[in-house]
Amino acid sequence: MEKFYSLITKFLIISLISLVPVFVAGQDTDEGESSTKKTRKEKKQDFDPHFYINLNIGVSLNHTDIAQNKFAPPTDEWQIGYGGLFGWQFHNIWGVRLQVVNAKLEGSLKDDKLLKEHSGYDAVRYEADITDMGLHLTINFSNLISGYKDRTVDFYGIVGVAQSQWKTKSFDVASGTEWRNNGYGNDVPVIGGDKNGSGAGVGNDRTRTFTVPVGLGLMFHVAPKWDITFESQLKVVDSDRLDTWKKGAMPVYNDMYSYTSLGVTFKMFYGNPLKKMAKEYENVVFTATPDPLEERGGKVKVHITGTFPPKYFHDKAAMEFTPVLVYEGGTVPLKTVCFKGQDVAGYGILVPSEGGTITYDDEIEYFDGLYASELEVAPLIFIPKDGLSEEGCNAEYIKANYTNIQLDNRKLADGVIATPARLKHSETVLFAFHGYEKITLIAKGATIYFYVNRHDLNWRVPLNKLDNNKQKLENLAGFLRLGYEIKDINFDGWASPEGEETFNEGLSEKRAMVAQKYFVKKIKKLVKEKDSKIKVDDPENDIAYNINYHGPDWNGFMSNVQQSDMDDKNIIQNVIQAAGTPAKKEQEIRNMIVIYPELEEKILPNLRRADINVTCYEPKKPDADILALSSSNPRALDNKELLYAATLTDDQDKKLQIYKTAINTYPNDYRGYVNAASIEIEKGDLYAAKSHLEKAQSLEPNSGEVYNGQGIVYAMEGDWGKAEENFKKAQQLGENTNYNMAIVMIYKGDYDKAISLFGNTSCDYNVALVQLLNKNYPAAEKNLNCAPKDAQSYYLTAILGSRTENTSMLYENLTKAVQQDASLKGSAAKDREFFRYFNEPEFQAIVQ
Repeated sequence: MEKFYSLITKFLIISLISLVPVFVAGQDTDEGESSTKKTRKEKKQDFDPHFYINLNIGVSLNHTDIAQNKFAPPTDEWQIGYGGLFGWQFHNIWGVRLQVVNAKLEGSLKDDKLLKEHSGYDAVRYEADITDMGLHLTINFSNLISGYKDRTVDFYGIVGVAQSQWKTKSFDVASGTEWRNNGYGNDVPVIGGDKNGSGAGVGNDRTRTFTVPVGLGLMFHVAPKWDITFESQLKVVDSDRLDTWKKGAMPVYNDMYSYTSLGVTFKMFYGNPLKKMAKEYENVVFTATPDPLEERGGKVKVHITGTFPPKYFHDKAAMEFTPVLVYEGGTVPLKTVCFKGQDVAGYGILVPSEGGTITYDDEIEYFDGLYASELEVAPLIFIPKDGLSEEGCNAEYIKANYTNIQLDNRKLADGVIATPARLKHSETVLFAFHGYEKITLIAKGATIYFYVNRHDLNWRVPLNKLDNNKQKLENLAGFLRLGYEIKDINFDGWASPEGEETFNEGLSEKRAMVAQKYFVKKIKKLVKEKDSKIKVDDPENDIAYNINYHGPDWNGFMSNVQQSDMDDKNIIQNVIQAAGTPAKKEQEIRNMIVIYPELEEKILPNLRRADINVTCYEPKKPDADILALSSSNPRALDNKELLYAATLTDDQDKKLQIYKTAINTYPNDYRGYVNAASIEIEKGDLYAAKSHLEKAQSLEPNSGEVYNGQGIVYAMEGDWGKAEENFKKAQQLGENTNYNMAIVMIYKGDYDKAISLFGNTSCDYNVALVQLLNKNYPAAEKNLNCAPKDAQSYYLTAILGSRTENTSMLYENLTKAVQQDASLKGSAAKDREFFRYFNEPEFQAIVQ
């Protein structure tokens, strides 16, 4: 019959082993549907070999022949043990260790017939002191079943061989008489005939034998380098004399005891701490936003968020991190940063052992090739020596000086949205005004003077006799003889203000009518002159005569006084102004005439008059003649006419030729240069435009048209800073450059400002572009629908269709775009605006 404790022990071991899969599986929690499952091989590769030491303390239990309960001895027989071990975990499942344990054992047995026959005692007690030194093979059941991974708890087993050295005494419980001993110099002999024999221990004071330990344990991972262990070993001794009693030939021959301990493990001397980081790199998450990246203001801003899981970053490790934009023509590296563990001094961004999130920001200049690109990163992990410097944070230096591992390349973002760069250079050019008037009015005037309170025409009035006044009347007649078409003739009657107001009103009207009567007769005579050029059939009715009468000329009076050399002119003015009503003013003038006779002699006569003003239309060349002369005989035209000639044709080449003719004919007029430059800008000849604008500015430094033209040239050359500067100067000089400034704002990425500057502009490509970039898709669609149709507008409408998931709009307009410009096929095939449609048959049919 087998020993009872043997059956119990076997049952216990089988039960524990059967629970291992359940225990391990319970730790393999679902990491989410998006997690990438590792193969067993990949899990194994994640493991990093290491050494460790363990100190433990526990309970030793007796399972020998002298035991009241061979499976679970009573608690008063439990003894304290302690030990230590040094191990090498060279495999994710297998490891080896050296262990030293010192334990006490105590056991008793009574009323056992066989024991009484051998000892003569009813009850026997024994005490043992054991030191064993063992070599163990460890088996990690958790990794064996589910593969290596970081767990909170690992379940393991041990099996090995040990050399035990012990000394034992047994007693009669009742009397305390020593029955036997073993390991005390054999003063009391033991039962002979032990087939395995025994050897002397240290100093011949202990018995030496072999022990086979087997056990199970739990390892709790409380920190990256620290574990708590709970372990139980059953030790089978290569002797049946541990309790001094050889019971005899039985199914289980040898003695056993157990040691159950609680220990602390410190892991050290990792083979390569970077290896673990490399294997767990897949748990590090880098996310770039937005994805795809976007060009804005000529820049591509890159924002990356990195999330490191707990326990990922080794305390002494660092990571060189350099994102790279890879495009067909090469690579564009972004700035380099280094992340570091908590024990790394110096330069770098700290990543604590408990993990965390970091952010990375950079920006680069955009150029055309970047729209078809990928943002990638392949970090380099390494162990820096004596701290990390900024100079040492680069891949070349790291590979030359530090232990390192190149991590796998990882794509962070797919391409760059370059739609903002698709703005159209439709800037508004400005032309200097030619100054030519299709209708020019020319006026000539003369005056007839009258005696005080009289309205009859009298050439003996002193002022009428003055040569200057007579010449003006003659010049007026000469003006009419030119034969210019008469627009109208005005007659304005006035009176001096010393008379009564109502009387003066009638008097001024009569004077105007007298002047009209005189001048109508004069015109009739001129018409009848030989070779007269005046084309008037009936001078009395075919000409527009305007009779105006104004009464007293107070303003004239005050002005004449002020301009006179009278000593008291200020007094006179003050008196008149203080008089108040017109009647009082008239009275004051009458009073002052007595005091100041100069008023009657020099001031008042000039106010008693009728003014005659003839307005005629200046003769003009017909537009057709002006246009013809601009090429056949430009010197027959003045500079205004020549510049005006360019407005009479829609042919850009013809316009430019006329402006160049104006430059040659009138080289000191800046307008020819600036207008020629405007045409050259529209034609795309920036070199010629710049030359003409420079000359124009030398002639006229404060021309808004020149600054506007220079701003457009800079914009088309890509120098947006100077473009904005020149547009602002043009605005300061009174020019409206809002549309051009709006285009600059699109480039700078200030979409709200651009929309504000565009104002009410509609049916325009650039307006639609900025609305699309600002995600106002309905407004963008409305403007694109009425904007002029070309390849660019069709392509932008296709982008709008992609963004709004309107495939009909996308495919229809992209087809029209590539029909008008076949080069857009290549652009569309790589444009990240269409990324989600790259593999669609309809899309491929258009771009192939």
